[in-house]
Parts: sequence; C-alpha cells; structure tokens
Amino acid sequence: MLKNSIFLRKYFKILFNLLLIICVFDPADLLFKLKMPLLILCVFIFLLDYKNLKLNKYPQSLFLINVLFIFIPLISLLFYFLEHFSLPENGFNLYKGYLLVVLSILLTHFNLNCIKSFSFILNFLSFLILFVYFIVKIFPEYYNILYLWGLKYQIFLIGERVYDVDLEGIWSIYFVTSPLLVIPIAYYSNLYINTNSLKVLLFLFMNIFAMFIAGTRNNMLTSILVPFVIFFYYSKRKDVFILFSIIGLLALLYFNIDTIAAMFSLNEPSNSTKFGLLGDYYKIFNSPINLLIGQGLGTDHYWESRGKFDFVTELTYLEIIRNFGIIFGFILLLCIAYPIFHAVKNKKNQYPFYLIVAYIFYLLMSASNPIFFMSMGMLFFPVVLSNTFIRFN
Repeated sequence: MLKNSIFLRKYFKILFNLLLIICVFDPADLLFKLKMPLLILCVFIFLLDYKNLKLNKYPQSLFLINVLFIFIPLISLLFYFLEHFSLPENGFNLYKGYLLVVLSILLTHFNLNCIKSFSFILNFLSFLILFVYFIVKIFPEYYNILYLWGLKYQIFLIGERVYDVDLEGIWSIYFVTSPLLVIPIAYYSNLYINTNSLKVLLFLFMNIFAMFIAGTRNNMLTSILVPFVIFFYYSKRKDVFILFSIIGLLALLYFNIDTIAAMFSLNEPSNSTKFGLLGDYYKIFNSPINLLIGQGLGTDHYWESRGKFDFVTELTYLEIIRNFGIIFGFILLLCIAYPIFHAVKNKKNQYPFYLIVAYIFYLLMSASNPIFFMSMGMLFFPVVLSNTFIRFN
C-alpha cells in the first residue's frame, strides 16, 4: 500500500506540473485544450490514493474554503435562474476557474510544496518574454506574425503603450500570465539571500526584467517592489538600505518624471475608464437586491464609462460584490485573505515570508486587473492555501 502511495504521489506530481505548464503557456486553453483533462486526472489520482490510505483527517478550514468557493458561485447562478429563467451566457465559463480551488486539497493530501517547480516553469515564461522582446526589436518584420498568433490563442499581446501623446511609447510584451512572475521574483530573492549564488541572482534579474517589460503599471511596480520588500525585511542595516533606496527613487523620478506622471494621471485613458467604473458600481449597489445577492456570476451589464456591455471589469473586488452580493462576496474575500491572516497569526509555523509577500502583491495587482479568478490566479491561490495547511499538519 505504501509503495502504491509513493507511486501515485510521483504520478500526481508529474500531472500537476503538466497542468502548471498548460496554465502558464496556454491560459485560454485554445492551443492544447488540456486544462480540464489534466485537472480531472489529478483528481482521479487523488481519489485512488485516498481510497488506499483511507485518510480523512484534513483541517476543517481547508474543506470549508473549498466548499464556499464551489457552492457560492452555484448559488449565485441559481438566484439568477430563479429571476430570469435562464443562465448568464458566461456564467459556467467563469465557474470553471473556481473549481481549481480543489487543487489545495490535492496538494495538501500529497504534502507537495510546488513553489520551486512553479518558479522553474515560470523561468521559461520569462525567457520567452525576453526572446519575443528581442525578436521584435531586432527583426521588426516578424511583428505582425507574432502579434496575430499571440492574439489568436490569447497568450500574449505586443505593441507600444503610449501613456501621453507627447511622450515616447514604451514597448510592451504582455503575456497574459506574466503577473505570475511575482512568484519566481519572490522565490529567487529569498533564495539569493540564503545562498549568495550568482546563478540565482541571474534568474532573479531575468524574471524582474521580463515582468517589467510587460509594460503594465502593475507589473512594473511589482517587479521592483517585491524584491525591495524581501531584501529590506532580511537586511541587517535597514538604515543604509533605506538611504540607498531613496537615492535610487529620486534618480528614477528625476529621469522619468514625465512618463511616471502620465502613467498615473487620471487623464490617461485606462485610468480614466477605471475611475469611471466607480460611478457605475455606485449605481449598481444603489439597488438593495444587487447589493444583497448580486447580479449573478457572468452577468452582462452596460458600463457607461466603457460605453458597452460586458460581463467582467478590471475592478476584481467590486466585481465579487456585484456577482455575489455583500454577504457571499465578503465571505469569499475572507477566504482569499485567509492565508495572510494565518501567516500573521501563526508565526511559529515559519510560513515562508517571501511567499506571503508574493501573494499580497498578487492580490494588489488583482484589485485593478481581472487576474485572480482566471486560471493563473486560481492556481496561485490553492498553492498558497495548501502551503498554509501543509505547514499546519
């Protein structure tokens, strides 16, 4: 029985790493269409091992969070059906992302901490981002081919981001899953502090540069702030660290003040649209029904700030309230924040500081980008959640 369990664990690890690869490099599942088959196989291996070992002692919090993530969206769809006698067109497509939360149970069961392998896989994403960047810069004739291919399979979008018509544009190689690079940046920052390895430092800089050239404000800031926070936390001379950081910040502002001001200006189109969405949400929540039970997962709404109907916006946490209402939405938000609360409360468990930093910054990025409930966010969440309970056990 023990040999079978060891074999199944190895097989699960292989399948789970394949799932990570597919989610990172085929996020829309349009190229290989393997996301759900691999998830089903992972669950099947878990059930085989669960039956053999007859293990049924898991932390109740882990099961509760899984139950809430699976059933709250279903309740939302039920409310919508009772009101409209139909289902929202995009409801079940969005619901598939919520199902990935079950990976937290599987990872906890097999006691698998996958941060190292996840970071290794994301190294290839960074390399691919840099490769595409230099191909476009050196051989601009391939731009249209790469642009159309990335757009077709919803893997990446390349082009120049112009924050102000009077300023030069910034080349952006935005891979859909590039926000996940916060994981290897945090991991290799921590690893370098412990090893002082030149190879680790090269991996760290590669990931920082790759995340930075994605061109979004979130990616740029996160790629710089995550290693800053980790190195500051472990620094023995925090006063010297702060001094050099201030000097670096002032130099950055001096040479890029116009670009930085344009990036954060409310006149910038993206910022203006997001700010306008606040007025749309205010009108939505003026309805007691919408505020109490939500409009339903995947429901279309006409957004005046956008001038069109859409079923999702960039403001993730307001979307949670719009979809599920204030009660169920708040419960989901508590579930999302659970690993942070647990890490703060249980310092003796030595929860990895770098991992919680990476997760917090991912949540901050999610506030203005719809990345949490995509497959990449719903991979990161169960990974962080399972680390919580692996250490708990």
